[in-house]
Amino acid sequence: MNELIETITLQDGTVAVSGRELHDFLGIGKDFSTWFKDMTGYGFDEGIDFSPIPGKTYNGGRRELNMQ
Repeated sequence: MNELIETITLQDGTVAVSGRELHDFLGIGKDFSTWFKDMTGYGFDEGIDFSPIPGKTYNGGRRELNMQ
């Protein structure tokens, strides 16, 4: 099956996607950090709806966010 956005299956079976990839795929008109602040303002909670993933990334070492 082809995926529109790459998914990651976590150890607990949760399927997640990269928040940055989701932002890019949706073609959001504002930058990622502004969009993400808006999303958390809608009631998304860290550890439930998204999880920061520490580590070096392709975009200069910023933390990735997995949207669950």
